[in-house]
Amino acid sequence: MRLKNLFFSILFIFSVTLSNAQSHEHEKWFPVLISIHGTVAHQGVKANAMITKCNNEDVMLLELINTNNYKVKAEWLHAPITKDNKQHYKDELQTIELNANETKTGKCGEAKQLIIKLSDYGVTITELQDYYGSNFNVTKQ
Repeated sequence: MRLKNLFFSILFIFSVTLSNAQSHEHEKWFPVLISIHGTVAHQGVKANAMITKCNNEDVMLLELINTNNYKVKAEWLHAPITKDNKQHYKDELQTIELNANETKTGKCGEAKQLIIKLSDYGVTITELQDYYGSNFNVTKQ
């Protein structure tokens, strides 16, 4: 019974997140999935994204927030999600360190880990539905 309730809870969270994804506005931060449990936080690190343009290219910028009172290293794979619910991966592990209570925000021309060029994943802005930080892992430093 508990497993059934957990399954339905995860399914509900995932459904709400996907419906929110369809209404993302450009140039505004929105929460993105970084855990297999359908959450926007994992081991004290939260994530947000913004759809925008850098050098006339469609991109998603990431923002990572370390809510821990210690330094961490976050590692993950970018996985933009298209409207057909397909995740588009590249086998490039992203790694970034965050000091205690630090926020790092993607900006054009900086921190390539926090900039996702949609064309690198074969995704257009009109096809994009959401983003998933696949295999997101956080380790204390």
